This record gives sequence, C-alpha cells and structure tokens, in this order.
Amino acid sequence: MTNTNKCCSLYFHIPFCASKCYYCDFYSKVTNSDTVSKYCGSLIKELDLHCVNNDLASFIIPTIFFGGGTPSLLSSADFTCLGNEIKKRITLSDDYEWTVECNPDSFSEKLAETFLSVGVNRLSFGIQSLDNHELRLLGRRHTAQKAWEILNLPILSNFKSVSADLIYGIPAQTSETFNNTLDQILNTPHIKHLSIYELTINDDTPFGRHRKHLQLPDESGIDLMMNYALSKTGRAGFEHYEISNFALPLYHCRHNEVYWNHGNYIGLGTSAHSYIHPERWANVSDISEYISHCNEKKSFIDFRETITPEKIADEILLLGFRKQGGINEIVFEQKVKRPFCTPSNRSILDNMIQHNYITYNKPDWRPTEKGMLFADTLARELALSDSNRLRNSG
Repeated sequence: MTNTNKCCSLYFHIPFCASKCYYCDFYSKVTNSDTVSKYCGSLIKELDLHCVNNDLASFIIPTIFFGGGTPSLLSSADFTCLGNEIKKRITLSDDYEWTVECNPDSFSEKLAETFLSVGVNRLSFGIQSLDNHELRLLGRRHTAQKAWEILNLPILSNFKSVSADLIYGIPAQTSETFNNTLDQILNTPHIKHLSIYELTINDDTPFGRHRKHLQLPDESGIDLMMNYALSKTGRAGFEHYEISNFALPLYHCRHNEVYWNHGNYIGLGTSAHSYIHPERWANVSDISEYISHCNEKKSFIDFRETITPEKIADEILLLGFRKQGGINEIVFEQKVKRPFCTPSNRSILDNMIQHNYITYNKPDWRPTEKGMLFADTLARELALSDSNRLRNSG
C-alpha cells in the first residue's frame, strides 16, 4: 500500500549535446544515437534498482526533471519509451510537475506533442540571449530568430508552464543588449518563469582557459543588468522568489524548491546526485562506465556521505536567504536539532533586521529584496557565529 506521507522527486540526467558551450562545466558528451538508446535503457535499470533498494514504489512523486546536457536531443521514440517505462514504476502526485530542458535548435512541434503525450507539463528553454553576437560568443547553436520562433509556437500553450534561462555578464554584453533580450522575452505569450544567472566562469571550460582575453562587463554594468532584471520582471508581475529565479504567482519551479528545502530526491544517470535523509550520493561521471555497470548490475556510485546536523545547518544558511521564503525556524529545529535563534546569534539577527536585510514574522526569517542580493554574506556571518558557539561550548 502506498504511503502518501512520503514524497521523493526524480531527476534524470541526459548527458548529450550537439556541441559543448564555451561556459558549460556540466557533464555532457557529443555521441551517437545507438549510445543514446543504450543509455535510456540504463536509466530504467537504475530506476528498477531504486524501486528495490530505496523502496521508491512507496513514495509519491511530486516532480520529475529531465536536465542535461540537452534532453530535447532525444528522439520521439526514445522519449516515449523512456517516459512510459518511468510511469509504470512510480506513483505521480495528482498535481505533479514534469519538466524537460530544451534547446531551441533541437526543439520542434513534433517533440512537443511527444512530451505532452507522455505527461510532460513544463518546459525550460536554454535561451541565454536574444543577441546573435552574444550567442556566438557563448558557443550556442541557435540564433535569436530561431529562439524567438520557438518561444512563440502556439503549442506551448498546452503546457502548464514555460520557463526561459537567461545569462547576464556575457563577454561584450552591454546593459542595452541585455535589456533588449529581457524586453523581448517578457513580451512572449507563454513565459511564466525566468531563470536569470550571472555568468560564472569555471577553470575547466574554454572560457576559463581564455579568461584573460574575455571582455567582461565591469561591476557597474553587472549591477545595472541585475537592476533591469529586478525592475522589469517586477513590473511584469513576476515574483523574485529565489536569487536567480522569477515567476508569475503559482508558477515557481517546484522541483528546484525540493533541492533548496532539503526534500527527498533521486538523481538517475551519469553525474546525477541524490538525497534521502540522511544520505547523499552521486553517480559516476562517465557514460560508458555507467551503462556497463547498469548492465552488469555493478555499483555506479561515485561517492556517498551521511549528512550531519551541522552540515544541514550550514546548507540551510547558505540556501535560506537566497529564497523569498527564507528560513522557517520550526523546520530548522526539526532538521538540525537546535533552535535557529540562539544567544550567540541573536545580536547578529537583530542587526540584520535593523539594516533591512531580513524580516522576522514568527516562524519565518525572510530576506528583503536587498538582503537576497547579500545572501552569501548573511550566511557567512551566521555560520561564523555558529562556529564560535560550538568552539565555546567545546
């Protein structure tokens, strides 16, 4: 009998790309259709293992997320088979959210019809920019015109929600070009969610290896782009519900909120991470090794750790002030086994309230708009007070 009190979200990593973007450090490969089909079969084998080892059949599944890589590179046949096999093995909640990440260059009406037939109800498009020069600098395959055409397809109205990813801080980007992209995106008829990220340059990427040659916007330009994002999304009715995420009311990405709130989730596929309290683990980051180990019923776990209350406290602090909902002191105490507000951090919290970084309305400690932009600093201050408390109590 299904225990409706237990929930677990599912993430499926599709590690295939037509080409690698210059800024991307996620695990993905360019490969052939035969490998893709074998990989999809391995995902189902891994799902079967979780049904046995983690009693997945007893969980209600509120959200599914297909990320990558480029999930929209899957053929209609592969996705139909994969989606139907998944549904045979799980129990979806009545109001489930099922997201697939898509790139404009590999999306089509036929693929949209396939997604709908399987049960997908949310799409997330990797747009990044609607300026062709910026797209070329990023190594994106689509053009601004292609992205615009895809975002305006009538079939998108059949999905409950459509999201777009944008990047600011691109080499040679100006506040004017970013502003133009933002205006166009907000004028499309189907967008209900936006993820707007500042470009992060990691060393093991083409951008990282050529960092000194990149003409990056200066700090004042970056601040202006972020201010544009805040003001224009606000006027369009979007809530700034997480530091990089904006949504119309009732259209938050529920799958991401599972991560941010330390809910249960299982990641399937290469390099995918999972968390069922108090265990966290990750799969190997190699497609061939993953497929062969699934076939041979060998372990494909790369690492596993037990999450201590102290580590959960650090993570709640790190994530808590990045989201509109902030930190619920009742939930914090349940997970960490101690109060959120203590004699050692009370003066710090009072100071944050006084300077309009956070508000307190029992039981929630929430960041203001200003505070959300300084989330990492607030978390560090509180983490330091926690360290001092533990040192003194020891």
